[in-house]
Amino acid sequence: MANNIERLNYYEREYLRSFDFVAEQNYHMEMRRRLNLALHLWGIVEGLDVKLGEVVPGADPQYYISPGMAIDAYGREIFLFAPYILSEDDVTRNRIILPGRYSLFITYATDLATPPAAGFAVCDIEDQYTRRHESYEIIISDKLDDSVDPKKAKVPSATDELSDDPAKKPWPIRLGSVDVDANLMITNAWPKNRTYIGIRAQRIVAPVASLGDSAPDTNRPISVEADLRARKNTIIGKDFEVLKADTTPTPTIDPFPSKKGNIKVRHDLFMRGEFYKLVDAKWLSIAEYLKSLMPEVLTGFQDITFPGNSTALETTGTFTFNVTSNRLKKIGDAHATAAIASFRFNNRQDVAAIVGNLEQISLRILGVTADPVAGQDNQRKIDVRWAVSPTDLNNAQFRSAMIAATISYVVVCYP
Repeated sequence: MANNIERLNYYEREYLRSFDFVAEQNYHMEMRRRLNLALHLWGIVEGLDVKLGEVVPGADPQYYISPGMAIDAYGREIFLFAPYILSEDDVTRNRIILPGRYSLFITYATDLATPPAAGFAVCDIEDQYTRRHESYEIIISDKLDDSVDPKKAKVPSATDELSDDPAKKPWPIRLGSVDVDANLMITNAWPKNRTYIGIRAQRIVAPVASLGDSAPDTNRPISVEADLRARKNTIIGKDFEVLKADTTPTPTIDPFPSKKGNIKVRHDLFMRGEFYKLVDAKWLSIAEYLKSLMPEVLTGFQDITFPGNSTALETTGTFTFNVTSNRLKKIGDAHATAAIASFRFNNRQDVAAIVGNLEQISLRILGVTADPVAGQDNQRKIDVRWAVSPTDLNNAQFRSAMIAATISYVVVCYP
């Protein structure tokens, strides 16, 4: 095909030759294919499904490709008007000699057809055919996937020179996969990694948009019947700027916002379903996610005994225990406090002997700390430092007016 645009300019009594008619055909064919590439992305338009079913009424089910249409990356239309049965002939024609799993493609093909009627052929001209047949070819291969991967392949544009020769410029379109057994028979076939046609546009306007606010159909939206995926940003409403300097805490990614993957909603966002956030390889619902951002308060009681020897009027010690967060997988920080809930005295005679002329009995909590536990991100080690007095200075064994106490504790764990 030519890389410039020309169309015939007819005038009266002009002498027309065969290449003039070829040029007329090429003009319309090129312009249509350029329009295909300008408006569409290559791929399957409809049909061309790979199925197992009853192709011939009453016969056994067979693997086949259903009727359909595709447009390749050169803007060439590929049509399949009847079911195409996959058979060992396809394996042989594609020179498959080993069993395995192969990819299934369809590609544009063309050949000359219909020779001139008897008596109208010219002796010194080759390839005398009155029609050019546009058709397709079924390819089974394990070497073409990367060449037609939409993310990897170099796709022609509408301004490139477009070839009509599939032998020089082939462009297979992937329909699915097939399994070939040791007898070189197709034992399975199914649709897989198919590329469907796309549309190239900055704006899409539904016809109802021009009907006016009072029209019955004015609120009918553009419908998307399958999944909608955005490789870059999605903006709903008028765009707005998000500055890194105005964001707290300061984002660590650069650039910020990311060049793709953001969604901006100018006004309200309504959801009927749930919102999920990925946290530590686990998807949390919005309720669970908010819980993960909130501190967890752990409370309880612990018993402290006062054992050991002492030669001091006041004896001190540290009581240690661990607390575990059931909600936070990793505790970022923790603060603890403790209070005396109850205490138990020694027997009456020992209390009288120990206290003597002293006027008071004392049990104090000197301090509480919450430290990390090695290898346990959701635990904290709580140390409660205590002091008890008086103790018996005249007895080799430690004796205190108090022998035990119960403390209540509160530990606030922050994510």
